[in-house]
Amino acid sequence: MQGLIGNVCFLRFAIIMCKGCITAFLLLIMSLCSVKLVASENLCKIGEKIIFSCLTSKKKIISLCLEKNKNKLQYRFGKKSKIEMIFPNQESNTLSYFKYSNYFRYQTEYSAISFKNDDFIYSIYNKYEGNGYKENMSGIDVYQVKKHKHIVAIQCKKNSLENFPLVSDQLACDTDNPLSSCID
Repeated sequence: MQGLIGNVCFLRFAIIMCKGCITAFLLLIMSLCSVKLVASENLCKIGEKIIFSCLTSKKKIISLCLEKNKNKLQYRFGKKSKIEMIFPNQESNTLSYFKYSNYFRYQTEYSAISFKNDDFIYSIYNKYEGNGYKENMSGIDVYQVKKHKHIVAIQCKKNSLENFPLVSDQLACDTDNPLSSCID
């Protein structure tokens, strides 16, 4: 009889452990699917690296794409079916159009890649404020230079993809940004 009770207890334990394994497996699959979903929300071409990409509340995509062998960094905005803005339009050597800034202290980080197009400065940013919320905020700010005016701020929905370190050492320091760590 004791052997039967022992086998039943072992069987219950095995079933509980198996349920835990199935739950863990399903959680792993769900997390992998969500990463793929975030990565698919971009306007980068096959072979380009995603430096930044996110979906806005108006279902438009902000993407910054790198084609390493051509030294080509390009900003794209819009929907996959209709890209509204591409900067710059050149085919290669576009890194010089962009600047990088980064500020870091305990539980806070602010990173941005900016560029100037005509009279406008575009700043693609990622902010982390760890003051209990542990939340990232990202998006793009647009400023008009001549009027010294902030034109628009477009925030990303959650789950933006940011890989600024892939190009940070190749871009000029944004000395116009007072938070930039490269300013002495």
